[in-house]
Amino acid sequence: MPKQFRTLFRSWAKRVLPSFAVDRLQGWYYPIWVLPRASDSDEPDLVVVRAFLRPGDTAIDAGANYGSYTDEMASCVAPGGQVLAIEPIPRTFRLLKAVVRYRRLQAVLCVNAAVSDRKGVAEMTIPEMGDALNFYRASLDRSEVSGERVSVETDTLDSLASQLEEAPGFVKLDLEGHERTALAGASRLLELSPAWLLELPDDPDDPASDAASIEKVMQSRGYAAWWYDAEARVLRRRKRGARPVNIFYFTEDHLERLRDAPFDIEPANQAVSHHVNM
Repeated sequence: MPKQFRTLFRSWAKRVLPSFAVDRLQGWYYPIWVLPRASDSDEPDLVVVRAFLRPGDTAIDAGANYGSYTDEMASCVAPGGQVLAIEPIPRTFRLLKAVVRYRRLQAVLCVNAAVSDRKGVAEMTIPEMGDALNFYRASLDRSEVSGERVSVETDTLDSLASQLEEAPGFVKLDLEGHERTALAGASRLLELSPAWLLELPDDPDDPASDAASIEKVMQSRGYAAWWYDAEARVLRRRKRGARPVNIFYFTEDHLERLRDAPFDIEPANQAVSHHVNM
């Protein structure tokens, strides 16, 4: 099915069909059509995630959306592992549950919550995009934009991680600008030194930015920032001037685990600035 036709069909369906019918269609479309046809060009960082995770590992996907990372992570940690998939928007959470059910991801535990620095209730904004809503950009930190407001339950990473049978060794955070606040509720988790994949909300070279605050927290815990250069198939240390959206935070132990990965790891003493906006 050509991409243009799929886009037109989704737009038509959301305008014409009732929401429950759209939910049913999406609950079939994503697990049966989208995920089996996904490639590394869609989510290049999954190359690194697959190289890092092993059968029996435990991982967290916070901001799981419909489950593209959850699906891959579940495949990596099986058998014997577990993935905690966290998604705040009720409608998107139903889609995530459908993906987990259709894909038979028995290792996945789904939780309907927004990751923050405290347990409670908050309002998320699903921004408008043309004549539709952009569920991918739903955020606790965009109250100024036009869109649909949704009441969601919030909880901390430390509290949510306690539902897992084993301590997580990998955490992915994609919270549309709320990552710094979420880390404030993850002090116990940070002490366990899992590997992290974060979407940085702004410029880490700006001392006043949230991203710079995140870098400071992670560096104080013994992490270094890395990004995956998919074109060169190289994991690079982030240097000033490099601004990839997604950043891996690894310790030396994590890098040792990636020694046999199907990509190169740039030696720290050879790292140079790569001006990237992704």
